[in-house]
Amino acid sequence: MSFMENFMQILTKIKEVIDKAFLVLTTVFFSITSVCVLVQIVARYIPAISAPWTDEMTRMFFLYTVMFGAPMAIKYHEYAAIDLIPDKMHGKGSTILFLFIYLVVMVVSGVAAVMSLTLFQASLTNLSTALRINMGFFNIAPLVTFSLTFMYSIVEIVLVATGRQTTKKEVL
Repeated sequence: MSFMENFMQILTKIKEVIDKAFLVLTTVFFSITSVCVLVQIVARYIPAISAPWTDEMTRMFFLYTVMFGAPMAIKYHEYAAIDLIPDKMHGKGSTILFLFIYLVVMVVSGVAAVMSLTLFQASLTNLSTALRINMGFFNIAPLVTFSLTFMYSIVEIVLVATGRQTTKKEVL
């Protein structure tokens, strides 16, 4: 085996571990979000229970769910898309279209990551109202989401360009 094949195998293994971690974290954060919403609902209808913290917790864990789930949408081709044109294309045209799509996703997520860094840095001096935790815990999510989406789109560009993946059907 050549150096490049070994390198690609190592990167594939690392990516598989990261993917599994993202799937587990997405599930955990979604479950916690669901529990927080349930507590909010119960607290509304039982006067003796007061849970002002649930609003902020729900928001934070929902952001974390999206943070780890968005890159998985790139991997599994589950992002919002109109499949009319890609489903009709095959061969080189399909490859060019998918390269273009991933390039656009990469550029947009790269710009958004840079803008999210500004948001994150500006929020480091603020505290949340109910939980009194640093707002950086909330505003790190967009930065991480867009950075991971940027990285995953690069991986998809490499896979499509090397002929290892071209269509949604091949992924599933």
